[in-house]
Amino acid sequence: MNDYGIRPGTLFGLDPEKGYYPNAADVYNPNLPGNGNSNYKVESKYHTLEWLKTTSGAIDLRLFYTDRDANSWSKCRWNEGDGSPHFYRVSSFTGR
Repeated sequence: MNDYGIRPGTLFGLDPEKGYYPNAADVYNPNLPGNGNSNYKVESKYHTLEWLKTTSGAIDLRLFYTDRDANSWSKCRWNEGDGSPHFYRVSSFTGR
């Protein structure tokens, strides 16, 4: 998971943890309140993530888990335009 931006130690206990569903246009920025999640502190958007369904596949976990320290995340190894294979960058289940 580290290749995809999630440090291995971050995964322990992440499933039951609640977070804020971000808007589609939100972009991660650790210098902004809620890491750039415009729904940060909006109670109606505060839930657990659906890990077993593909409906949450497009959510940036850094935006969802706003209370996590920036050190919970790592740099993603697979980026658009770096020549990495498509199947490493895009999920065959969600298309994202």
